[in-house]
Amino acid sequence: LSGPAYSWRDITGLGTEVTFVHNDEGTPLMPIGFDFNYYGTDYTEFRINPNGWIGFGDDNTEWSNSSIPHPDAPKPAIFGFWDDLDPIDSGNVYYYSTTDSLIVWFDDVIHFAGNYTGTYDFEMIIYPDGKILFQYRTVSGDIDTATIGIQNELGDIGLEVVHNSTYVQNELAILFKKEINWLDIDPASGFVVSGETDYVNISVSTEDLDVGDYACDLIITSNDPNSSLITIPVELTVVSQLPDIEVSTDSLDFGVVYIGSDSTLVLAVSNQGSDPLIVSNISSDADEFTVNITEFNLLPMETMDVQVTFTPLVDELIIGTLIIESNDPNDPFIEVNLSGQGLISGVPYIDVSADSLDFGIVTIGADSMKTLVVTNIGNVFLTVTDIYTNTDEYSVNSTGFNLEPEENQVLEITFAPGYEGVILDTLFIESNDPINPVYPVSLQGEGEPLVDVGDGDIPLFTSLGKNYPNPFNPQTTINFALHEPTFTRIEIFNIKGQKIKSLINEHLEARNYRIIWNGTDDSESSVASGIYLYRMSANKFSETRKMLLVK
Repeated sequence: LSGPAYSWRDITGLGTEVTFVHNDEGTPLMPIGFDFNYYGTDYTEFRINPNGWIGFGDDNTEWSNSSIPHPDAPKPAIFGFWDDLDPIDSGNVYYYSTTDSLIVWFDDVIHFAGNYTGTYDFEMIIYPDGKILFQYRTVSGDIDTATIGIQNELGDIGLEVVHNSTYVQNELAILFKKEINWLDIDPASGFVVSGETDYVNISVSTEDLDVGDYACDLIITSNDPNSSLITIPVELTVVSQLPDIEVSTDSLDFGVVYIGSDSTLVLAVSNQGSDPLIVSNISSDADEFTVNITEFNLLPMETMDVQVTFTPLVDELIIGTLIIESNDPNDPFIEVNLSGQGLISGVPYIDVSADSLDFGIVTIGADSMKTLVVTNIGNVFLTVTDIYTNTDEYSVNSTGFNLEPEENQVLEITFAPGYEGVILDTLFIESNDPINPVYPVSLQGEGEPLVDVGDGDIPLFTSLGKNYPNPFNPQTTINFALHEPTFTRIEIFNIKGQKIKSLINEHLEARNYRIIWNGTDDSESSVASGIYLYRMSANKFSETRKMLLVK
């Protein structure tokens, strides 16, 4: 256990928010994203408990924290701040998982109302190599009522940092890591007869070590009155004794190349190991892709630039694979994806940025706009003669234009639903492209009115509910209730407090409602990922909540 430098891992806009059915019941098991070895067992799933801990087995609804290790405490579990917390009432919990780490963030979660109060902003991070990191950004109120530490699946082995004592503070980091015993001493004790010499065998094992430098101290204690304690520094450098191949990229895209011409890209092949690398063959499964060299040798840290050439023979997209064979024992066959578009010179070609557009849910009376980019990838003039749809719900800002080679035109397609339900259509783009004279783009959207979602009864009180889903992309539903008829306003603000959208600004009857926000501002332009606020004002009622848009 050691105290590293505090360095907060910010997952705002990246993390997935979790919700809890009860403030003492955890989530279902979810994928970690990698194999996590914890007390000798590999785990691939985890759960988050609202009481400040994550576990890898059964849930535990015990809200009263105890000292650890303890068989009745959650197990196997990691306790960032095990206490009676209540993210349902206030605060949020997020997680963000990659192959490199899993981050669980308790964002300003409060203590359950009762004898204690507090607000806690902290994160728990686990890594594939077994490291565990706790970081506390801000903690306030009662900070001496929690258990912090880790314990195994039996609850008989653990490490306790603190139990019901003052320890955590703002910008504190705690790191757990497994120390590898790479040095062995034999014998570890004994007697040396006066005037004689004895030998101690010191051996090292690099089985669990990565490439790098390691150090420790060999400490000898004896009954020598003048030198009862002798410290001898021991250093170890671990290097790879194998060839290690590395390529600069796993894919090469040659773009558009006209038949009769060719294009060349460079692929760098290097040896990151400490033994010579022998590349015995480089080949492609498509004749259109060739290389300037098929075999070579590389000393440690040397690099060879391989020239890969694309020579299209037909008018179509060509897909291939470059295979590099070597004596790397871990990666004897490296594959690089190859692609290129062959075109006939003197012919116009149309390229459209998408084959389909989904506008999601749009409130009737509002509209949503998306864009398409039309590009002339040929080398002669492209004439777009007509652009049209079949229904009135979809419209486009242009019906024709001309494009020089490599020139593009941005089309704005607007969806304005006139009725409730899913509305399908097709955008047709007609041009002088001989291969695709009519280019279709599928359109889909759903009209959603401001609807009564209750049973007709008047709600007991006026309220603003949490949006769902949260985080969301591209739209989210906001539920609210009116106890009495009143003029109602619901507005969206960015994190700076600037108003970007008015969802409702009218007199409404007393009932339950829901409304959809599709992630656009008042000009119907899509907004960026981030935290947004939605505020409801109705007579004397006013409330603001947070939501997260993730793209």
